[in-house]
Amino acid sequence: MKELLANLGFLLQLSGFFIFIVAIISIYLDEIREAISFFLTASLFFILGFPLNALSERKEINFREGLILFFLTFLFLGLIGSIPYIYLDLFEKEDLASKIINSIFESVSGFTTTGISLLDSSSLSTSMKIYRAFTQFIGGIGIVYLLLTFLYSSNYKVSRVFNKLLGFDIKSEIKKNVLEILVVFSLITISLSLLMYYFNEDIIKSFCLVMSGISTGGFSHYDLKSLIIEEKIILIVSMIFGSISLLILSKFKKEIIPYIVFILILFLILSFNDIDVIDSLFHSVSLISTTGYSYIDYNTFSPTILFIFSILMLIGGMAISTSGGIKIIRIINSIKYIAKFIKGFIKEEKIEVKDEKVISLSYLFCYLFIWIIVSIIFSFYTNSLEKSLFDAASILSTGGFSSGLINSDLALELKILIIFLMILGRIEIIPIFAIFIFSKNK
Repeated sequence: MKELLANLGFLLQLSGFFIFIVAIISIYLDEIREAISFFLTASLFFILGFPLNALSERKEINFREGLILFFLTFLFLGLIGSIPYIYLDLFEKEDLASKIINSIFESVSGFTTTGISLLDSSSLSTSMKIYRAFTQFIGGIGIVYLLLTFLYSSNYKVSRVFNKLLGFDIKSEIKKNVLEILVVFSLITISLSLLMYYFNEDIIKSFCLVMSGISTGGFSHYDLKSLIIEEKIILIVSMIFGSISLLILSKFKKEIIPYIVFILILFLILSFNDIDVIDSLFHSVSLISTTGYSYIDYNTFSPTILFIFSILMLIGGMAISTSGGIKIIRIINSIKYIAKFIKGFIKEEKIEVKDEKVISLSYLFCYLFIWIIVSIIFSFYTNSLEKSLFDAASILSTGGFSSGLINSDLALELKILIIFLMILGRIEIIPIFAIFIFSKNK
């Protein structure tokens, strides 16, 4: 337990550091109330983080503790990150309970990179837009990859299986890979932001849009439809970088072709529905990367098309990326497992299948089962199963799209359920099951 608390403390301190940067920017922008709320948030991260880190042992945690750490981190991020929303009273017309739940909803949506919002984001202050972009960056790139250094570096056999399932080589230096990914993503974010600034001469807008894009977060805060072609292309590039693996050339070649095929399928569907080339490509990449950037009305599509969107969104991007969903590598592993099983059944041969393929198939069935259950629950509130399937897929894949189900008038209990589902989608479903399935010593 001490090792778990030490690592949780470290991650809370890191989050506090990023939020502290936002507070400094807020002072520069002369938005003092926002700055106070961010200082309070950063301070609470530090107050909780320093004692946990200082008083506990900084040793490598085991697999089970890593899974618990994964869940606790996003729970703490969501709760503490809600302070600015509550302090600034952004839900002023709501009762106290609704204000708290809505604030937690917005915070969790940011840190899990879901990007669904109950607010009119265009009316938010500049500092708040930057804060929301940073929460997505922390959740999508920084914290996720730092967690992987702890979660998949254990010597336990089961964690080595998950390690390989995610695409890491069992003998690879994971922390080195993580550091490289963080550095490269930061450089890409800065470069694309400066490039977009060249076209719109608004550095904050450029920074927020690119940061949300590469985090596959989806908080836009701006009128995406009014962006010029060059800006849209830059965002397409940022979303692609967010949804592919930076280790793609050496370890993920088998994911490239399916990834391109899925984008082409979406592109053709959108093009045949009278959406122009750039807009079709923009939304195709946004859907498969589970970013959530959108400016088209999904209510205009037929139930069949919405179902196809839902399936491809559930698949998501590549392993070791900021995108959500099942991930292409698990789909490939599942197909291989089924193919070998059928082949062995026909030829009456006994075959051995690697652990990662079994886990991939189990994960796939668990994911689809939860998706169906959640969709049925949503349908009780909307009386539309196809829209419920779309929104449920969006939440579980941290996509952030909505057919209109999710808004500020949503029932309180449904908001609480969505908060849990956003965390579940970000930490992935297998870790939750693994906490209860695998014992500490196995």
